[in-house]
Amino acid sequence: QKRWQGFDHLNGLVPDPVKDMDEQRAARAWMDEERQIFMDKFLLYPKDFRKIASFLPARSPGDCVAWFYKHQKLDEFAAVRRKQQLKKRRLQADARRPR
Repeated sequence: QKRWQGFDHLNGLVPDPVKDMDEQRAARAWMDEERQIFMDKFLLYPKDFRKIASFLPARSPGDCVAWFYKHQKLDEFAAVRRKQQLKKRRLQADARRPR
């Protein structure tokens, strides 16, 4: 018991997690230019977030993944998603076509 009395560690305890999350969001808000680059590169490299992040110097692959899954169902991403699905179908049809 005496051995552990001097050990005072909070194990990464965050006193106010809501405030902490709000500060993180504000500090890492996506600019319109970054969104456009993300969408353009997503068409070229679908779900290759490491490659997409290489074109966004201030973003990590984790940031790209989080942004994608947060925005994939919104209207702003619908056109990009539709283009990607058409491209995927075209590639699959070409692969099935006998030569």
